[in-house]
Amino acid sequence: MELNIEPAAIEKITPYVQPDDRLYLDFEDGVGPFPATEITCRLDIHFRLIIVPQSYPEEGLAIYDTPLTTPLGTIWLKQGAQVYLEEQTRMQVEPTYQRLQLVGNSGILANDVQLLRIEKQTAGR
Repeated sequence: MELNIEPAAIEKITPYVQPDDRLYLDFEDGVGPFPATEITCRLDIHFRLIIVPQSYPEEGLAIYDTPLTTPLGTIWLKQGAQVYLEEQTRMQVEPTYQRLQLVGNSGILANDVQLLRIEKQTAGR
C-alpha cells in the first residue's frame, strides 16, 4: 500500500510535527491506545492522523504494525485498516473547508481526517 501526501496536506500538517515525532494514521474503531470512544459501530469511515512525541509510552502501539513511507516520514497504520484504503491512496486538503481527506482512484475514502497531537498519555488509556 502506498500513501502519497500532496504538498498542501504536508503544509497543513508540518507545523504540528516536531523532530523525532511518531505519526499514526488511526482508523477509529475503538481499538488501540487512542480511542475517542468505546463505541465502534459507525456508519462512516473515520481516520485520524495522530502525532505523538518520541517519549510517548510504547504500550498499545504495537497494533500499528504497517509502516507507510511518506514525505513526512514513516506513518504507522493498523493492518486491519488497510481494507478501507486503496493500494494507491493519497492525502489531500479539501479546498472549501480545508479538511484533510483520504482519496483513492474510486473517490473519497475518508472525508474529514482529524489532525491530532497528543503530548502525553492520559489516565485510563
